[in-house]
Amino acid sequence: MVALALVALGAVSRMKPATPKRPATVRIDQKPTPLYREPGRSQWKRATGLLAGWSVILGALLACAAGLVLAVALNLIGDLLRS
Repeated sequence: MVALALVALGAVSRMKPATPKRPATVRIDQKPTPLYREPGRSQWKRATGLLAGWSVILGALLACAAGLVLAVALNLIGDLLRS
């Protein structure tokens, strides 16, 4: 199996990559772009609040799901030990 994998790897490594028959034409637009501006204080506060809020909600949901899985597993193990 290893020998066949090495033969296949050697065959694939010798193959040429697919190249287009003719060169692709690329159009370049030279337009002025606005300079980068740092976000304002209100945007920083909003982003921080949203990140904190969603992380608390997601953490609570994951904790509930883990608790449910653990409760079901313990109940199943308890039922198996009683019988």
